[in-house]
Amino acid sequence: MKMKTIKSRMRTFSTGVLGMLLISGCSSWEWNQWPWAVLEKKGTRVIEWESIPPKPFPILTAVGYAPLEGQPGATKAQRMLMAMRASKIDAYRELLEQVYGQEIENQTTVRSWMGQRDEISVKISGVIRGARVVKSYQVGEHYVVEMELDFANVWNLYRQLNPERRLKSVEYF
Repeated sequence: MKMKTIKSRMRTFSTGVLGMLLISGCSSWEWNQWPWAVLEKKGTRVIEWESIPPKPFPILTAVGYAPLEGQPGATKAQRMLMAMRASKIDAYRELLEQVYGQEIENQTTVRSWMGQRDEISVKISGVIRGARVVKSYQVGEHYVVEMELDFANVWNLYRQLNPERRLKSVEYF
């Protein structure tokens, strides 16, 4: 008898909590507005913004290479896996160069109008999201990975974090 009462109370309680969640969720969620339009309520006006996609979405391609010889590993299969990984990292590096460019530093030492030392360093840094492997294969003693970065995917990822907006309408009430 006591067990039935506890189960009955728990069922009533959980039904009540679920009902409250559903009611509060329905009152604040506007299915026809999100995520394509953003409403901003300020004082006596409502401003509606909408996202503007860029017209052309370029697709960047990159090819990464890695030698099979010289890769760490006891067996040929292990060296192949390491070469696959290294060639993918090389392709990512190439995509970084295309998206962000390269920062090049140069230091030259000249004495008596003769070049003594010339030191060049290249730096690339950034984040690549949304790239995908198109092909991956072995050519002779090298492993090759072809990748592409579709900026339509990059834009969608970026838009989730930082929506672009333009004024769609203003209503005064």
